[in-house]
Amino acid sequence: MKWLTILGGLVFAGVCQAQIVVASLGSSDLYQTPFGAGAQIYTRDTTSQVGVGYTEGSVRYSLGTKFLYRGNEVSLGDSQLTGTSFGFALRGVTVTRKNLVKHQILSVFVGAAGSTTSVGFYQGFTAQHFGAGMYFGRSFMNDSVHVSSSETIQGNFKTAEEFANIMKRRFTLSGSAGLLQNVRNVNGSASVAIIPHHLNLFGGHSNLLFWTPTTNGEGVSEHATVNNAGASANFGIISLHGGIFSSIAGSVSQGGTDAGGGLHIGKVTATADYFIPRTGATLFNTSTTFRVNRHWSVANFISVSNGQKSINWGGAYIGNELTASVSYQTYYYPFAVTGRSPFAQTLSLSVSLHAPHSSTVNLSTVALPNGKLMYAAGGNSWFEGPMASGLAMEPARHETTGKNEYSGLVVDEKGQPVEGAAVLVGKEETFSDPDGRFILMSKSSKALSLRIELRDFTTPTDYEIISVPQTISNQVPILIVVRRKITP
Repeated sequence: MKWLTILGGLVFAGVCQAQIVVASLGSSDLYQTPFGAGAQIYTRDTTSQVGVGYTEGSVRYSLGTKFLYRGNEVSLGDSQLTGTSFGFALRGVTVTRKNLVKHQILSVFVGAAGSTTSVGFYQGFTAQHFGAGMYFGRSFMNDSVHVSSSETIQGNFKTAEEFANIMKRRFTLSGSAGLLQNVRNVNGSASVAIIPHHLNLFGGHSNLLFWTPTTNGEGVSEHATVNNAGASANFGIISLHGGIFSSIAGSVSQGGTDAGGGLHIGKVTATADYFIPRTGATLFNTSTTFRVNRHWSVANFISVSNGQKSINWGGAYIGNELTASVSYQTYYYPFAVTGRSPFAQTLSLSVSLHAPHSSTVNLSTVALPNGKLMYAAGGNSWFEGPMASGLAMEPARHETTGKNEYSGLVVDEKGQPVEGAAVLVGKEETFSDPDGRFILMSKSSKALSLRIELRDFTTPTDYEIISVPQTISNQVPILIVVRRKITP
């Protein structure tokens, strides 16, 4: 408990001088969490998180902080690491080194491994056994080629995964292979634009692994192999698509085909899909959506299965203070029992309320294929600390498509990437990803004006500009430097 006391002291010190504190709480029977609460604390030099909740009959908590030390990103305490085809829950030390010039990242970590409960409004960690590992990734050719490697030990589970991804204008190829928690694992996917923006082919092979911890610390796993292939076509107001699915989960073999299309005319969008499973009843779905105005839309859903027809209504409202929607969606379930169709339709309802003082309340329900209605409810609020100068809460707007790529990197004065930076390329706005990179596809091929929209940043603190080019050219990445703004 000594390390926990020290870490708690560091987090408490962060709260006392925090720029921003994001507090959240909620409840959900969908995630078997009747109660949970958490907070994220942002200071000038650190980012910390704390959470506690009651999930699946036990109390779980998390406590961690992240800071820079001699150019390295250091995480102490609880963290959820992601890499090549794996997620790693750790209570220990993680050191990450990023080389932005070489587009390279290296992470090493050691501590107690286990499982993480993450339900949006809180994160809890359950330590079970020793864990350690490393992750390495590097990109080439303006990030169009990316390779990475993950090697980890998690108790008796060993992972050694290699990954490669190629993204070109007309095709995308990705694949990974190796050992995932003692299970041989091969994944691959491909998409090819036969006629760009009009005709595309795609396919994939995936291994799904769901690991559930047990009281003895070993855990059990469910494994499924899923294959799919298909095509999509777009001809202005008409779109068509079709696909073939097959899967094996334990002793259950499933599969089926899907064919459908859509029609978009003015304010009306209509879609239809016909699902033919290998076992079970066929399913025919249609949906018609009419956009009344920029805030309101209504939708009609018709479903026919096993000779029975059902008609349902839904819709959506999108506004600055309130967003709500009711819809029906069809999913492919590889773990469906023998004799039942893997295609299942679910009802989902979601409501998001933006309250005063930068607060948000979210409610969602999902009607599962077995008819059970599950819910998740939560909310968060942003509090300004003594060092904060304001909040950049403007929502992201939109991006366009085209064959010409405009890209760049947004970093701070220490060379660290800045996520959520709003970059205006010509008349279109895009945002930087967790690595500080932004990409906008445009139909234009000439140099475009470039501007930073500080008010549109999705970060919890304000920034000021150090340097930014006035124009950006196609296929020539640029560098933008900003600095976190501190008010005395």
